[in-house]
Amino acid sequence: MTQADSVLSTPPTNTSVDPTRRRFITIVAAGAAAIATTSPAMAGVAEPDPNYAAFDAFRRAHALFFAEFDGDIPDEIGDQYGDACSVMRRTRPTTPAGLAVLTTWAREQADWLCANSSVLHSEDYCALAASIDDAARGMSGLEPWSPPPAMPLARVLPHPDAELVVAIERYYEVSREYDIRLRAFDKVELIKPRPRGYVSKERAYLRSMKHYGRAEREVAAIRANTLEGLIAKATAANNEFCPSERIQLSVAEDVLGMQPGRGKAVV
Repeated sequence: MTQADSVLSTPPTNTSVDPTRRRFITIVAAGAAAIATTSPAMAGVAEPDPNYAAFDAFRRAHALFFAEFDGDIPDEIGDQYGDACSVMRRTRPTTPAGLAVLTTWAREQADWLCANSSVLHSEDYCALAASIDDAARGMSGLEPWSPPPAMPLARVLPHPDAELVVAIERYYEVSREYDIRLRAFDKVELIKPRPRGYVSKERAYLRSMKHYGRAEREVAAIRANTLEGLIAKATAANNEFCPSERIQLSVAEDVLGMQPGRGKAVV
């Protein structure tokens, strides 16, 4: 997953939050809930800001994600939380109050990520910045910066190794995440008594390890059909974050399978 953490609702115990800003968030959240449940026709106002619904879904997912579990966080809860964060980043506010909800959420998320050595992929940063910028421009009477959706391109045949390339890209992402989470957990794993933030770092490490294993098995299971795909797969097997013996063995299978008269070897 994945996935970035946020502390807009009740934060983890190892996170400090400005009480003034916390009161502001509470007021904004309460106002969002009140507006969202009020009939626009009765109130005589336009439709509620879409950011309120996104924020409400995020709060519920956040509460589930940071609840106590025996062992690793269930995948469905982690996926729900990741999806809620993604919707928050990509929902463009239509009112100043909705924009304030998004900018405050973004600011607190950035604070938490910095304090907990977390990462947010660049495409997520871009999506969040675009939502804020387009909303601010629209409320200022300016044209949104984001271009309209591109026209569909002519249909072309997929690359023979398109599925493998997508799997390798995903493998690189989770490898980087796993490396970061492992380093963060290594710093606190052997400290006694357990320091603040130990549980959250352990959970993040275990979850990233599960995602890494899943991505590794996916790459190993897809056969390279071209020399280009074979090179990409071999490079992934020896990546700087987590070299994979499983993928290395799979590359050897693919090489044997490409030889004339030879089927895929069983390792």
